[in-house]
Amino acid sequence: MKPSSSRSVLLLALMASSLPAIVVLAQSTPAEAATEVRGRIVDAESRDPVYLAEVSLVGAGLRTTTDTDGLFQFREVAPGTYKIRATRLGYEQLVREGVWVRSGDELDLELPMSRVVVPLEEITVTPGTFSFMDADASTRQTMSREDIESVPQLGEDVFRAVNRLPGLSSGDYSAHFSIRGGRHDETLILLDGLEL
Repeated sequence: MKPSSSRSVLLLALMASSLPAIVVLAQSTPAEAATEVRGRIVDAESRDPVYLAEVSLVGAGLRTTTDTDGLFQFREVAPGTYKIRATRLGYEQLVREGVWVRSGDELDLELPMSRVVVPLEEITVTPGTFSFMDADASTRQTMSREDIESVPQLGEDVFRAVNRLPGLSSGDYSAHFSIRGGRHDETLILLDGLEL
């Protein structure tokens, strides 16, 4: 019996001293070779590559993203029929059904994606008022004597303690501080009504 090209023949021979030889023929079909699926995602209008698009091979459980040239690749895909799905922010979801992968063939695809406008929620902007002379517009931030004494500082310098209040900042080498980005000489400091 001559084996066909698509099947392999397995011969088993059992030899015994008192029994004649027994020959068993078993035919097995080799596993179909896995193949590679490659493709490129492009913009449907400009034909420019679409990078960072998420591409899924539905049915095979494979997922990847496109590179800067819009290329994607799936390795070791078993023969069969699959669906390719591609998603990217700013584009409509692309679904290509009936992608037939055959044994030994390398599948090369070019898939165009169409742009779509992403609607945003409505934003209402209303005018507000702010005045430096209005007493209600400002908020007070205070530190008690206990707060100042508990803050780590050099030489019990009160200016190094108050720079931890919201809106104040200072450098590492000086005790000068600025309020909301202003210069240190724009800040009025009074001690019992006396300007320091």
